Parts: sequence; C-alpha cells; structure tokens
Amino acid sequence: MQRLSKEGHSIRVMSDCLCVLKSGYFSWRKRIPSKTAIENIRILKESQTIHKESMNVYGSPSIFNKLKAQGMVIGKNRVARIMRKNGIRSIIMKKFKAPKTTDSKHNFGYSPNLLNQ
Repeated sequence: MQRLSKEGHSIRVMSDCLCVLKSGYFSWRKRIPSKTAIENIRILKESQTIHKESMNVYGSPSIFNKLKAQGMVIGKNRVARIMRKNGIRSIIMKKFKAPKTTDSKHNFGYSPNLLNQ
C-alpha cells in the first residue's frame, strides 16, 4: 500500500478496495518493529555475511552452525525460513566423477595371449 500511495494512488480508494480502515493503515505505518522482526533482520545480515564469506556455498545447516558458534541462540528452521524468504540459496557442487578411460566397444583386434594365462 505504501508503494502504491507513492505512485499516486489514493489511500482512501486503496483502503476501500482492501476492506481496511484508513486509521488501521496509518497506525500500522507508525508501529515500531517487534523484537522478533528486529532479531530476524540481525540474523539475516549475519547469514548474508557468512554466505558471502563461503562464496555462496554454505546452506542453512552450515550457517546455523556458524551462528550457533558465534553464541546466537537460534533454531535451524528459523535460519532456513529467513534464508528462503530472502532468496539465499547455496550453490550445489556436483560430485567428482572420474573420466571414463576404457572404450571396449571398438573395432580393433585383441592382442594374443602370449603367456597362456
């Protein structure tokens, strides 16, 4: 609603369309963020820092362990939810696969068994 009011839309019309009172909208704008919201922002900033330091490889379990090591009391699901909401994803590394070196489907002849084994 804030973005739409900046674009020139009337708050009265928007409040009518959304079936909310204008006074409720203005009281919502003046409301200070809750402790949880403030802490979520702090967790987000810390997790973004850790994620960048790991070159975008760490996912939520690793970031959770780093935050816990820093002394933050937090749950792993909360870290995962905050990361998911803000689009922080780990880069999944592909497993190393040894190159295939033997080609047994060739048309060449086979060497004779000179040792008779």
